[in-house]
Amino acid sequence: MSQSASSSQSFHPNFNIDVLPVIFMVDTTLFKIDASRLSNHCTLLKNMLFDSKEIGLSAEGSSVEQPIIIPDCTADVFANFCGWLYQVGWHEDPAEHAQQLIDVLHVCHRYDISAGIKLASEELLRPRFNLVPSRRLSLALCYGLQSWINDAVRALIALPPRSYTPTDLNYLGAPIYHLLFTAKDNILVERQKVANFPCYPRNGDASPWCADHEQCEQVWTCKWLTVIAREIHNTVTPLELADIPHRLHIADHAGVTPECKSAFLEYINSLPQLRKEEELTVQVVEAITAFCN
Repeated sequence: MSQSASSSQSFHPNFNIDVLPVIFMVDTTLFKIDASRLSNHCTLLKNMLFDSKEIGLSAEGSSVEQPIIIPDCTADVFANFCGWLYQVGWHEDPAEHAQQLIDVLHVCHRYDISAGIKLASEELLRPRFNLVPSRRLSLALCYGLQSWINDAVRALIALPPRSYTPTDLNYLGAPIYHLLFTAKDNILVERQKVANFPCYPRNGDASPWCADHEQCEQVWTCKWLTVIAREIHNTVTPLELADIPHRLHIADHAGVTPECKSAFLEYINSLPQLRKEEELTVQVVEAITAFCN
């Protein structure tokens, strides 16, 4: 090669990488990794491995005698993290694949590796992994995934008590379990209050003129107790309090004049108790979010 050709050569700015093997130890298992793969994702490790003046034969991670020790981790977990780092293919079994992603999340959260956190947190929400709400909430609180909390809490609030399992309790822990069931109990009380007492304006002076207002009230009350109350008490797909106005609007109220129905609906829309269920749900979401790491 001519001297002129040699003098014109230069490294690509993204691929002028020092190849530095670094050795980690998890339990009693050693891992030798190209440090550049770590430094591309983690500023902490980049500073430690490349910018430290202590890097050299005597530095931590430079030999099997002085490995970087990874605490609170297992060899299998760290191996799955390294698999992501080296773009090893994922396991075909959804359960195994999910565990690989959780392991990546575990290590990346510890070292603030945002690319791994983003990938794992997005992938784990895919339907194929079918993570139960208690598991999603457990992971969210452990790894700071605040965007997961709202949906997981609402799913757990909607879950009938008989559907909770010992595994759910194990995932949630006693404090979160207590918050959820206190909220569920408070919501149940509010739902029973609304379901068992038909809502319509009792002040006759504020009602529209009607030839038979008493009949309108009777039909409305009957429809409430036979339709609305039953749907509120439904243990499989209960009617939410906030959805009552719409449900009443589309219901057939044969025997109620249009004027009375309109007045009843206007009154229903103004009731603060119909917002209690959502308010209590928001409160428990906020309380549980406070536990997020």
